[in-house]
Amino acid sequence: MPEAACSWWPCGAGAAYKNSVSVAPALPALCHTPDHADHRCLYSSHLPASALFGEAAPRPVSQCWEPSPQRSSLPTMGGSGSSAGAAAGSMVSVLCAVLHALLSCLIPPANLLVIVAVCQLLRKHPGSGYIYVLNLATADLLVGVMCITEALDDVLDGDFDRSKSFCLLRISLSMTPCIGSILTLLLISLDRYLAVRLPLSYRTLPKKAPVALSLMFLWMLAFLLGHLPLIFPSLQQSNYTGYCGLLSVARSEYLYTLCFGVFAPSLLVLLCLHVSVCSIAYAQHTRSPHSCAQPRPLRARLRHFKALRTVLFVLVGFGLSWGPYLVGGTVQAACRSCDLSDTLKDALFILGETNSLLNPLIYALHSRDIRSHLAKLLGCRRRGLVQPVASSIHTVSAGSWPRSSGL
Repeated sequence: MPEAACSWWPCGAGAAYKNSVSVAPALPALCHTPDHADHRCLYSSHLPASALFGEAAPRPVSQCWEPSPQRSSLPTMGGSGSSAGAAAGSMVSVLCAVLHALLSCLIPPANLLVIVAVCQLLRKHPGSGYIYVLNLATADLLVGVMCITEALDDVLDGDFDRSKSFCLLRISLSMTPCIGSILTLLLISLDRYLAVRLPLSYRTLPKKAPVALSLMFLWMLAFLLGHLPLIFPSLQQSNYTGYCGLLSVARSEYLYTLCFGVFAPSLLVLLCLHVSVCSIAYAQHTRSPHSCAQPRPLRARLRHFKALRTVLFVLVGFGLSWGPYLVGGTVQAACRSCDLSDTLKDALFILGETNSLLNPLIYALHSRDIRSHLAKLLGCRRRGLVQPVASSIHTVSAGSWPRSSGL
């Protein structure tokens, strides 16, 4: 290529270079102009050393970039894209803050109403089932209190999350009532199973001491499992970036402990108990389907089966609420290249917290005794909104069958 074919010279050094190579016109420069007008000029390696490095000829620049107007417009386009992404992230943050505020306004009052109604029932008809329901409502109330703290943290723009210790405490206090809820469901199901499986000896079993010991052990275990990262520093993440999340502040081994040491075994035991109770109830029902005077043990078993059906709804609600969070957390812990931290921290964790709002609604809809007392508390009967309902518990003669909780 002749020298005249090279019409562009880099960085203003073209004149000096042309003067220096005028003594060797047969040695051209190789000009390269790639696409997008990013000019880059590469000189031929066949030029003599005197022409390139001599004293009379200054050394030319080997590469010189000159961005075109089209290239310079790309940062502007990227800036608008990043602005749109920031706006979308801001909208998600606002939505999560609104949901946290809504849950903080609904969960505590709903569970407080259930607590008051169950306390009134316990005064009239003491029973282990009602005590466990009271414990479940208390655990859900604690979840509602944590929703209030999260809503305050959203208002303060995550100022509390900058402290690793506060984030660990927040995660621990959030997981402790969640563990308490699933363990309480396990106790309720076990209590109903014993009532159906051993109807004659169930009323002779001691109630106060076993219930108190079981609840004490439950909360000690829930506190220990919920605060494992605080108790054992080896379960904490070494590099905390100020983003408060379960996997951001705790190692994946802690999540594995919760999933495969608490929730999965508890759900498996609950499923086995419900299948066993359903098989017993079905066998008793098919044994005397047209009997006019059913034996009292069968009535008691069917009554406990109805109570256990409410627990089944609570169990399904728990699985639908916390299941996605636990599955997503397990995937995040096992897959290093996956990035589900935002989804786990916001959407799935909020979905899990809604379980504490579902439980009082389920008991209000499916438990006649609790629904009746809630209607009295809200004054719905005086307004004619709720008709009086018969108790789901059949009272029997003294000394034959104790009144059991109709959950």
